[in-house]
Amino acid sequence: MYILGISAFFHDSAAVLIKNGQIVFASEEERFSRIKHDNSFPFKAIKASLLHENILINDISYVAYYEKPLLKFERILQTIVETYPFSLQPFLKAMPEWFSEKIKVQHIIKKRVGYKGKIFFFPHHLSHASASYYPSPFAESAVLTMDAIGEYQTTGLWYAKGTTIMPLKIIDFPHSLGLLYSTFTAFLGFRVNEDEYKVMGLAAYGKPKFLNKIHEIVDIKSDGSFHLDMRFFGFRESFQMWSKKFEHLFGKPRKPRDVINQKHKDLAASIQAVTERVYFKILNHLYSLTKTKNLCIGGGVALNALANGKIYEKTPFKNLYVFGAAGDSGGALGATLFTYRSLSIKPPRRWPKDSSEVKSLSLGSSYSNNEIQAILKQYKLRYQKFENEDKLLDTVSSLLNKGYIIGWFQGRMEFGPRALGNRSILAKPNPLTDKR
Repeated sequence: MYILGISAFFHDSAAVLIKNGQIVFASEEERFSRIKHDNSFPFKAIKASLLHENILINDISYVAYYEKPLLKFERILQTIVETYPFSLQPFLKAMPEWFSEKIKVQHIIKKRVGYKGKIFFFPHHLSHASASYYPSPFAESAVLTMDAIGEYQTTGLWYAKGTTIMPLKIIDFPHSLGLLYSTFTAFLGFRVNEDEYKVMGLAAYGKPKFLNKIHEIVDIKSDGSFHLDMRFFGFRESFQMWSKKFEHLFGKPRKPRDVINQKHKDLAASIQAVTERVYFKILNHLYSLTKTKNLCIGGGVALNALANGKIYEKTPFKNLYVFGAAGDSGGALGATLFTYRSLSIKPPRRWPKDSSEVKSLSLGSSYSNNEIQAILKQYKLRYQKFENEDKLLDTVSSLLNKGYIIGWFQGRMEFGPRALGNRSILAKPNPLTDKR
């Protein structure tokens, strides 16, 4: 039995294919379109998944979509009404795309993909929770999902045991730790939903001197729940994440080409510190609710490796699992795995403990030496073939030492935002690297 999972139309669109509960293929659309963080419908990734298994679309038993488009559209309309007339321009820009594609996911799957079977739509954060728990090695776990926004939900506390994932507490839009972090990402001159990792890295060079000011715009409770003061934010009604009141508090924003100064580093350190404070308060509260030593984390905020590295120190959890594609691309996997375990499909008498455990993120396409050699010859590219692996490694090491930049390609493509050695750029780690 094949189940195809799809995520699309926000960022990092992806297609995932599982066979009898096992992941056989997973890839973001960007790997084929070459558009970074491509949010378009993943036609190319779907095609690649079918080719990988040498099957046709009607060999798929079920299709699972990672969120509920109509519920998301309802939230958008509600927000527009609440913030009118300031939201008029965003409304006029967003509606054509919604009416032409985003609200017509079922139509696209049936008409343009050509699938005739059953389609399931699952809540965004349930997809994140499923993608974080089912691939883990745990039979029981606390689960935290945090991101910018799903349909309404921005944060979810869950308890998972066996095949069941039970919601405990939620936080809804517009109160979002992901959007708070993204506001500072944009204010520091970086791109939202793409450059948050730069803010995380920049934090190491600053000191958290703006904590008191940030606490003026977000109220944090003892259990980690939080409330944004929306007077400081503009993401509900404009194309800008922050408001004029935000600028009065923090000063002028950095433009993308401006030099990064110490204030920018201190702002990054401050928002990272506040994010961690919320994160650990929520996790400690989650532990008090579940009393399990196991923890799974999903959603875009789960990619904050700096915070994750402190979980054992700051919380009682002893075992941690973060799925490598924790963001929206991984939501496609969560939807497939939840479908596989849902009541719509008759479950086996007993689920194997490791039926969906993910031990490698090498889940994308691969190419044989013969296929690669044929392309090199077709385009008349110079190449050297090494029969001896040690000779290859010695040659690459020598080139790196001389300052050359190496494109390293082997095996199956990685799934998720990290280069793990199969599709990686290698360079000598010093500022003198300038050869190609």
